[in-house]
Amino acid sequence: MELLLALLILHSLHFSKKIFQILFFTISQCSGNPTPKCGENERFYIGGNACERTCEEQEKTWCPRACYVPGDCVCLKGFYRNKNGKCVTSEECEEDFMEFITFPTA
Repeated sequence: MELLLALLILHSLHFSKKIFQILFFTISQCSGNPTPKCGENERFYIGGNACERTCEEQEKTWCPRACYVPGDCVCLKGFYRNKNGKCVTSEECEEDFMEFITFPTA
């Protein structure tokens, strides 16, 4: 808020447009959370990951409008988040559901 006020004061003092743009760019780049480095088959999405498809919900059709996690890494189109947090293909999702049952020997 204070940065915005300072920028408004500078602008109102009729500083050149170029100086105002440089100051605004510098301040906006240095403030806030840095963009996280996303993993394989992911990209950063400013809207968060509330609508991301998972291996459990590959056909997710409903999506809330609110962002629960603003700005996060999401899986690329055609990939789904598995139970280990990685973005995998639909075929690789099947591995999430393959749990082996072992029976004790008598």
